[in-house]
Amino acid sequence: MVEDQDKSRPAGGYATQRGINYQNRVAAYFAACSLAERVALPGIPTSPLKSIRCETGEPLADILLIFEDESLVFVEVKRAMEFGAARMKPLVSHLIEQYLASKEGTFGGKFPWRRRLDSTRDRLLLVTSSEASARLTQHLSACLSRVHAESRPEDLLAIPLNNAERDAFESFLVVLKDAWKTVLGEQPEDDEVVELLSLFRIGVLDVNAGEPGEQNAEDFLKQTVLVTKDDAGQCWASLIQLMERASESRMFVTREEIRRGLRSANLALTSTLSYRSDINALRKYTQLTLDSLNHLATLVIDQREIKIERPVTKYLRGEAEKQSLVVIGDPGAGKSGALHELATMLQRENRDVVFLAADRLDEWLKGELGLDYELAEVLENWSGDQPGLLLIDALDAARGSGALQVLRDLVSRVATNQGSRWRVVASIRIFDLGYSQDLQRIFRRGVGEPGPQEFQDGTFSVRHIKVPRFSPDELREIRAQSAELDAVFTTATPPLLVSCP
Repeated sequence: MVEDQDKSRPAGGYATQRGINYQNRVAAYFAACSLAERVALPGIPTSPLKSIRCETGEPLADILLIFEDESLVFVEVKRAMEFGAARMKPLVSHLIEQYLASKEGTFGGKFPWRRRLDSTRDRLLLVTSSEASARLTQHLSACLSRVHAESRPEDLLAIPLNNAERDAFESFLVVLKDAWKTVLGEQPEDDEVVELLSLFRIGVLDVNAGEPGEQNAEDFLKQTVLVTKDDAGQCWASLIQLMERASESRMFVTREEIRRGLRSANLALTSTLSYRSDINALRKYTQLTLDSLNHLATLVIDQREIKIERPVTKYLRGEAEKQSLVVIGDPGAGKSGALHELATMLQRENRDVVFLAADRLDEWLKGELGLDYELAEVLENWSGDQPGLLLIDALDAARGSGALQVLRDLVSRVATNQGSRWRVVASIRIFDLGYSQDLQRIFRRGVGEPGPQEFQDGTFSVRHIKVPRFSPDELREIRAQSAELDAVFTTATPPLLVSCP
């Protein structure tokens, strides 16, 4: 969540409480649409909704929506609204103030949403219910939908198509110009009126208990978000609670944070729809990489495969299920082989695993993997009921400082995300770990955190597994599988036999 300024609003009374409850339900509806990647209302951006903020401190203060294409929608929520000038003027004043703040840059450039609005993709939105006046929700709304970025002042005369629309549209223009004069002390220019109208839209959401909007939200959740469709009611209730907390904290909530909140409520989620092609791309890339590195886990003698199951690999698997860690060891000890064997072991059990060979990657990681989204985002939106493993072999061998930094940023983002089901296991040389303050910080054991009991290097206080050289028992097993290798050991010089019984 991204914290910003505070803005208090008066509250009290039954009507106010109903309004707050309605606003939280509207925000929950947007959250459901974000998860399901549905367009929430006609006339607003069709790009997937990536973050929501309630009580924004902006002139249109109730909700701010930010989409993946960086479109913005500033939302004012009014459960029931009449069309009279006295009732409309405060809303219209907020519209004008939001428009002018954008146009004139009065808020500066510190925050990305405080920019010039583009009527081809951004919106100023009033959300209300069917309790509001039909002059507002039907007649004025229809007129506004016909004002667009290319509209000219002379086009406004032809916007209304009947008497009811003309009455609503002309009445609204009177309120707009009166409010403009109150705010600025002068009448607006004609092109300013057109631009504001091209940004403004009205949406109707009936999201109280049993109403169509609530049913639609639950249907969205059933169709594309939840593993168990019967959880839709619980999921909707959880979304309302999440957005109520978001309103109290006045902080942005991303789609990933919403998913995390639902998982903490013991709701099983499917992978996010638009990320599924990237998930398949990662599965394919992992398999191709493992196939090309199969020699790391086996030894071929006279077309026979010599392979043993090392105790360190089994122990590594158990520790990796619990937490992120690094795999260290002397050159040739078998770090890469241990990671390769761990990956293939998980694949045999249909577990979610991503395997990256750092020495084959450059700093353009997303493009090289064939992804539309950043890898960390894909993992966050890749659902499952067991821990997933991101395995990075030879982290110290990344091609160039740019690639190494990208991979370290990835490791940091995934390994330190406490709400994620993903664990990072990265192999690195002892020398490089000793000189990497970043990696030592990322994998440092917490105060009082017990470390693994086996395969440890007392030099480090980080979560790690040290891959030892082959033990006498492991060497005996290798010799038993290959007469050729046994002969080599039989005739070897003493330095080669130093670890062999």
